[in-house]
Amino acid sequence: MNPPPDFRPHALAPDATTLDPDHPVNANLRDRGIGLVPNRVSIDLERGCATLAPAALVAFVCVPLGWHVIDDGRRTLLLDPGGAVQVNLSRIATPSDGVVGVLDAIEAEARASYPSPEFMRISEGRISALGVRGIADGGEPIEQYHLLLPVPGAEAVVRARVTSTPARSPQACNLAQLILECIEFPRDSA
Repeated sequence: MNPPPDFRPHALAPDATTLDPDHPVNANLRDRGIGLVPNRVSIDLERGCATLAPAALVAFVCVPLGWHVIDDGRRTLLLDPGGAVQVNLSRIATPSDGVVGVLDAIEAEARASYPSPEFMRISEGRISALGVRGIADGGEPIEQYHLLLPVPGAEAVVRARVTSTPARSPQACNLAQLILECIEFPRDSA
């Protein structure tokens, strides 16, 4: 595995305390059947990150220190302790029309779920994304960004769904992009 880039701008703590399975938040989520903290591969205090091996992704993923990370076998959740940001990582099959088909389906779902969402599509390198703005959850304005990274040798993508307050969205999207850019798939993950 290559050393990850610097995650310190996204780190919320100087250590890996929030990745301890017995941390009160993680224990609560585990006891409620939400999921478990993924296996830790390494911790890099100098770069402000930990490398995890979440079952849902069949990959090695670097995450910033200070975030809670829970995996239930279908998705891996990164939770900001302050509650302003959530990053939901999942591995999904791509339809015959590929990444475009995945983005079209996400957009159709958002159109059906919200009264007047605004959309934006962008692509940078191997990552394609759809932004959904002008939506709310419980009356509170939120934004969602769906970043897709193709899984090499598989008809699948890793989807990072970022849900954030509008003020935190740029930073949250930068974090999701960094996570996807650093993800490493074992040779037999297809």
